Formats: sequence, C-alpha cells, structure tokens
Amino acid sequence: MFSGNLDLIINDARNALTINSHDVAHGVEHHQHVANNVDFIIDNEGIKNGINYEALKVAAWWHDYDRHSGDYSVMTKSLKEHGATPEFIDEVIKIIDGHSDLKKVKKLTKEQHILILADKIEYVDLDRYKSSLKGMGGIELKVMQLYWKSRIKKVKKMMDGTEYKCARDLFYEKLGNLHEYVKLEKPEDLHWFKGLI
Repeated sequence: MFSGNLDLIINDARNALTINSHDVAHGVEHHQHVANNVDFIIDNEGIKNGINYEALKVAAWWHDYDRHSGDYSVMTKSLKEHGATPEFIDEVIKIIDGHSDLKKVKKLTKEQHILILADKIEYVDLDRYKSSLKGMGGIELKVMQLYWKSRIKKVKKMMDGTEYKCARDLFYEKLGNLHEYVKLEKPEDLHWFKGLI
C-alpha cells in the first residue's frame, strides 16, 4: 500500500522536466499526455484494482527524465522526501526500465505494458508532431521522417496485438487525426503513411 504523497511527487516531476527535459518531444507536455493515457487505459479497461496504480502513475511522470541514462537519483530523492518506501521506488524503476523494449511486450508486467502503450500512443500525437518537427527541413527532416516511419510500424504492430482495445482505439484515432492534418497542411508528406493507414 502506497502511503506517500502522489501529488507532490508529480509536482516534483513537472518541475524537474521544466528545468531539464531531454528534448522538445520529451518535456512536461509529453509526460502529462502519457499520464493521461495511463488513466484512459485503466479507466476504460476497469483494471485499477488489479495493478499497482500509484507506482505506474509515478513511472508515467518520470519515465523520460534523464532519458536512457539509468540515473534515477532525482526521482528517487523526490520519492523518498514524499514518503515512498524502498520497495515502492524499486517498483517504479522496474516499470520505467520495462517501458521501452517493443520486442518484449509479452514478457512485461501489466504496469510495464500499460506504460509502454501509453507512451507509444504519443508517437502519433498531432501536437507532438508539430512541436517536434518545427523548424526542421532538408536532410534533417528526411532522416526524422524515416526514423518516425520505422518506429510507427513497430508501434502499430504492438497496438494490433495488445489485449487493451481502448489503447488500440486511441492510437488509431490519433493516427487518423495526424493523417488528416498532413493531408490538409503538408500533402507532400503523405508518403509517410504508406502501409500505416
């Protein structure tokens, strides 16, 4: 049972991400969207009682802070200050560590699976697309397009195979919104969507 202060931990994450986010695509807004997606999946699937909700929510807010560094010291300090036990902190780290590997989805815990879905849905978020590619052009844009398309194909395959229908539906809704925007505003980029739509 979690006895810490979840609101204060989330507030610390917001402050930390404001000061030191990895890049424009992994700032406060991204983490807010991922946390919202976690709640959307849990609420629609009716599984809140079957998971460690508090650990998952904390992981959603801290998952890309100091991205891929393996350094959880800022997060750990916040959790300790706000009443988290060492076991709870270990659970949060375990959830974060499992959220990136698309190949291991079938071996993940429920919490890791929900976080990876909630995070990867954001690959096709329209606002994230706009802010990530703002000011890009030339070879940089082409490289980003190729990377984006290769990642989305893997995410699409994962979404098609998940047991959580609401996550799949949200992914396809966001993908459709993104496709419509590109069709209207940047039809020259529609080739990105071949094999996806």
